[in-house]
Amino acid sequence: MNTVIDRLQPLTIDDLNKVDAATLDILGNTGMCFESEEARKIFKTNGFKVEGKNVFFTETQIRTAHERVSKKWTLMAR
Repeated sequence: MNTVIDRLQPLTIDDLNKVDAATLDILGNTGMCFESEEARKIFKTNGFKVEGKNVFFTETQIRTAHERVSKKWTLMAR
């Protein structure tokens, strides 16, 4: 992948769609490693595919979680 991105320019809709597709591919096919057995158990109980320490996410699971996240954030200094 030899894509050069100007870091000073905002991402285009096409760029965002590429990031989205790549993210879904990685989370769905490679998964994410969770060291916590308790976390893996929670995922498994909630219908996620778990293999060893890896949890795999479907597009539906990701989109559903995204819909539940607050739309407003307050960024505060430490």
